[in-house]
Amino acid sequence: MVYLDPPEIEFKYGGCAVSPNSRFLYATNLTKVFQLDLEDPLNPASFQLVGTYDGYTDPLATNFGYCQLGPDCKIYISPGNGTKVYHIIHNPDEPGIACNLEQHGLVFPHYNITIPYFPNFRLGPPDNPGLPCSPVVSTTNPPTPLPAFSVFPNPVSTVLKVVPNRQYHGPARLRLHDLTGRLVLEQAFDPLAPASEVDVSGLAQGVYVYEVWCEGAVQRSGKVVKME
Repeated sequence: MVYLDPPEIEFKYGGCAVSPNSRFLYATNLTKVFQLDLEDPLNPASFQLVGTYDGYTDPLATNFGYCQLGPDCKIYISPGNGTKVYHIIHNPDEPGIACNLEQHGLVFPHYNITIPYFPNFRLGPPDNPGLPCSPVVSTTNPPTPLPAFSVFPNPVSTVLKVVPNRQYHGPARLRLHDLTGRLVLEQAFDPLAPASEVDVSGLAQGVYVYEVWCEGAVQRSGKVVKME
């Protein structure tokens, strides 16, 4: 274990992140970004200043706060204040200023004060640890929309919940059929309610087909397993 505490540097607030190749540690202290070469941590030359806050405001100071390695192999740094920007280390596997720190390089449409946590699921195979993630992550495809209604849990034992994911008007009904097509349960519910409950405890164990009717049409259908 290496204990690093340069006397000329004061760490009051900030964060840290490790490069994708696990060689470089990046640390922030609001006004500066430092890089430490973990392959030679006791060498004073391994600890380098790679960025100094440029004074940009939006409208508060966009200094250096929390750090996070993203799924695209770049390191993102959130300011310590609520602003619309992140800083980006584009090449964190490179030594010194070649890591390419871009201040306020990522602009958001709204203010934020934190940074999401990205679990590092891309460690790579044991025989190829040098490629833990892809340098390109596509953001062009829109997210898959939620279904009109969520019906859960599945399997279910006693109570089936129906949650609307869009705004509907008029009466709504949940219908359950057995696999022969016979209607075995039908219950009305309010589609404006955050969630509705349907008691299925009286049904026999098996597989059922459900339909959620609203505004004169089937908005969601599927299969659900009833367990004892």
